[in-house]
Amino acid sequence: LGASRAQILTSIALRAILLGTAAGGVALAAGIGGGWAVSHFVMETPFTVIWPSALAIVAGGIAVTLLAGLAFALRPLRARPARILRARE
Repeated sequence: LGASRAQILTSIALRAILLGTAAGGVALAAGIGGGWAVSHFVMETPFTVIWPSALAIVAGGIAVTLLAGLAFALRPLRARPARILRARE
C-alpha cells in the first residue's frame, strides 16, 4: 500500500534478478558436477569448464527471468487501484 509504480517495478526486478541468479548458480553447479562426473567416470577424458559460455548462459537466464517478471507485472500495474477496490465490495 502506498508504493509507487516505479517502486513496485524495482522490487519485482530485484526479486527476478535474485531468483535468476540463484537458479543460474544452482544450474551451473549441477551442470559442472554432472559434466565432470560423466567426463571423468564414463568417458575417462579431462574436464574443463568453458567459463565465458557458462556465464553467458547464466546471464541469459537472469535476463529472461527479469523480462518475464516485468512482463507479467505490467498489466496489473496499469489497472487503476480505485476501480479495482470498488469492484471488490
